Amino acid sequence: MGETSRAELRLAPGLAGGPLRTWNRILQFLARHPRGRLVLDDRRATSRDRDLLLWNGRDPLRLPGPPDGRFRSAAERERLLGQVRRRVPLEATVAFLEEALPRPGEGPEEAGLRLWRRLLRDTELEVVAGDRPGGDPLPPPQEIVWVPPDLAALLREAGLEPRLALAGERALREAWRPPDLRRLEAALGKAEAAFAKAARDLARTLEGGPPSLAAAWTRLRRRQREDLRRFRGRLREAGRRGRSDPGGILHHAAQLLRPQGHPQEDGLGLAAAWEALELRRAAPRLLAQRLAALSGPGPVLLDPVHAAVLAGGEK
Repeated sequence: MGETSRAELRLAPGLAGGPLRTWNRILQFLARHPRGRLVLDDRRATSRDRDLLLWNGRDPLRLPGPPDGRFRSAAERERLLGQVRRRVPLEATVAFLEEALPRPGEGPEEAGLRLWRRLLRDTELEVVAGDRPGGDPLPPPQEIVWVPPDLAALLREAGLEPRLALAGERALREAWRPPDLRRLEAALGKAEAAFAKAARDLARTLEGGPPSLAAAWTRLRRRQREDLRRFRGRLREAGRRGRSDPGGILHHAAQLLRPQGHPQEDGLGLAAAWEALELRRAAPRLLAQRLAALSGPGPVLLDPVHAAVLAGGEK
């Protein structure tokens, strides 16, 4: 399609940006059509587009918005913001909502125009509203999972790759081993190797000596190997018993990347991601350029701050 007739992406103007999938689809569209047109069409709205999909610092949180996306009064709008302030201890999320929620009497499309024109001001996308027919068929979207850099670093310090979180919290707990246990296992391996070498040297020294000494040494080594085998078994058991959640990291990661077992883009909204996933530090144009170079099945994990691919998306 030529630039004189812009490619179009038609989406529902969700409440305060709607579910994260709206942001993801816009970026994917921007990657293919840098000078395309985003059409906000409220006829496409679902119940999920009318609610706030938030993050309370530990778990996803869903708060119902007005059924038709309109606040009849300033008091109605303030009641919803009051719930957010009480239940979401994240200042950037609250600030985002104070600006992004529809003003009293403002319709979803009007509020969406204000929000998306501001968020996409550094791109060449045209943002319009209306129920005009059309819209261009797009290839099936690739799932995007946003992983803020601090969370990726915490997981890797715990010996885990962020991609593991996509399998859920149980998988993370199974894979995680306490740092002190990991250090002990490594130290034991080094001690075993050093002792085995010393044992071989001693065995050579005993060659040609009294047979009773060599036999005693053989029995000692057999008992030692059995004791080490039992000790390793106790280490494994300690690991199973000790698979608690260090500082809540595993629960936090699982719920941010797979909220309540659902894809991130369906379980969290743009307002939640603004702070919890650090999208407030992201540059849409740069993210779209990164997405333009990716393809392939399965989810792609992206650091939104540095536009870096953490996993997936191989050509």
